[in-house]
Amino acid sequence: MQRKLWWKVGSLLVGILFVVQLMGCNNTLSIDKSSQNKSEAVSNKIGIVDLEELKAVHPEAEVLKELNKQIKDSQINLEEQQGFLNLTSQNREEHLQSINEQINKRLQDIKSEYQTKIDERVEKTKEELNAYKESFKQETEEKFEQKKREIRAGLDQKIDKRKEEQSTELQDYQQKLNKEYNRKILNLRLKLQMLDLSSKERKEYQQQLAKLETERKEKLAKKKEELQKKLQEYVSEQQKEAEEKLRSYHQKLTEQMQQKINNKQEEANQELQNYIKEQNQLLQQEIETKREELTTKLKNTIVETEEKLDTNITERNEELAANLEKVKEDRNRLEKKINEDIKERIAEVAEDKGLDVVLTNYSSSLSATNITEDVAVKLKE
Repeated sequence: MQRKLWWKVGSLLVGILFVVQLMGCNNTLSIDKSSQNKSEAVSNKIGIVDLEELKAVHPEAEVLKELNKQIKDSQINLEEQQGFLNLTSQNREEHLQSINEQINKRLQDIKSEYQTKIDERVEKTKEELNAYKESFKQETEEKFEQKKREIRAGLDQKIDKRKEEQSTELQDYQQKLNKEYNRKILNLRLKLQMLDLSSKERKEYQQQLAKLETERKEKLAKKKEELQKKLQEYVSEQQKEAEEKLRSYHQKLTEQMQQKINNKQEEANQELQNYIKEQNQLLQQEIETKREELTTKLKNTIVETEEKLDTNITERNEELAANLEKVKEDRNRLEKKINEDIKERIAEVAEDKGLDVVLTNYSSSLSATNITEDVAVKLKE
């Protein structure tokens, strides 16, 4: 019944909200037909709201909920009383047998309340688990990145050290070559400069000099190439070793993360099962207590009804009906107030955001600004 009522209110508010767009947003929707004809390319700024969510967060939502509960209880009481009016000596046993059906109507609300608690706890547990997974995943990624930096720094240090060692080795080798060739090269150069040589002799000395210099240069180049090859092999080997360390560390982190998540999930599931078990026990206790209470009350009422059928029941019905009407009036006034509050806050937010239209019924493909949260904030002010 409450769902149908809210559906009617939601339908009513569609009209109200379009009034909001015309009257509340002076800077946006004071457009007449002539301005609309200026350009079809100008699009309305559209806002959307979730009416059910706004009604749920309204400061007086709980009061409205309680009034609806009172109405429901009163209607059940009236139905029971109407049944009592038809009670006669012949059908007394029949009414006594229908007590369970009447009691079950009362107990169904209790069951629904406990089921709601359980559903909320299940949802909360899911959210907590997801938050834990995300937090632990982020922590694991940070540890992995830190390890990667450490391994990379160690690799760079090893490579730099090997380069320094090879540089020293190359310098030593170059000095060795110089010691081996410099004297011979110097002697040939002095002969070319100091001696009076024939063309043939000069040419022979020049060829010997060129040969020695080429040999020294080639040996040095060969040594450089040899060292460079060794360095590349060393770097490749160290990179593979570093990658293996990183892979092993990542696997270890992943296994630890999964184990902790599994433990947390088992712990959460156990807590949830305990909570459900506890709520079921409380539900059974409350149902048993309420059933005994209602059984006694209804049986006594049937007996009293049989004794005072013409007077008490009629008066009770009138009292219940009057009370029901009063509660309905209170409920209607409160619903109207809540709707007015929501309409006013929507108008304020729409004007602040420069919206032309605010819709309550819309498709998911509509390009619009959702102002539900902004309106909710204003409702709570």
